[in-house]
Amino acid sequence: MEQIDKQIEAMVLLRKAMRQESRWQLITALLLLLFGIVLSYFFFNQNRFLSVLGLVAVLVGARLTHLFFHQLNVDKTKLMHLLHQQPEKIVWVYSVVTERTPFGFQLFKHGLLYFMLIDGDNISVSLPSAQLKIVSEGLNGMLPHATFGYTKEREVHYQKSPEMLLKKADN
Repeated sequence: MEQIDKQIEAMVLLRKAMRQESRWQLITALLLLLFGIVLSYFFFNQNRFLSVLGLVAVLVGARLTHLFFHQLNVDKTKLMHLLHQQPEKIVWVYSVVTERTPFGFQLFKHGLLYFMLIDGDNISVSLPSAQLKIVSEGLNGMLPHATFGYTKEREVHYQKSPEMLLKKADN
């Protein structure tokens, strides 16, 4: 029962992090779209370079807005599909924590959780560093076949053949 609670908590935190990441991506795409519109509007007749740059920003911003808008429903993302439908395709999960400590004062500590796939692809999710352990423990129960944690040796194995990181089933 405790393992199921950990898995539920891990999935709640993972979904929350993915939603927040999607929102930021959408906001960034919308800002790029707006920047392109403003640039094109003000420089359309004065400066060809800036007006073309504005039009490119509009096109890229519109494309990214469309792409990120459809990712707001995290249950339809590739990662959630893999976790619920094809967990065997996830062979290795590890996290990286980034700390910003100018002059010895810690200002920022954030983590990335990497899901390495059997086909050589990977998916990463940005998470607060305090939640990495909780999510990893929950995922460990959901992905008993996958290897957890980073080592240089595991990276070499993954580069050679991702299947090498699959744990053998206990008989």
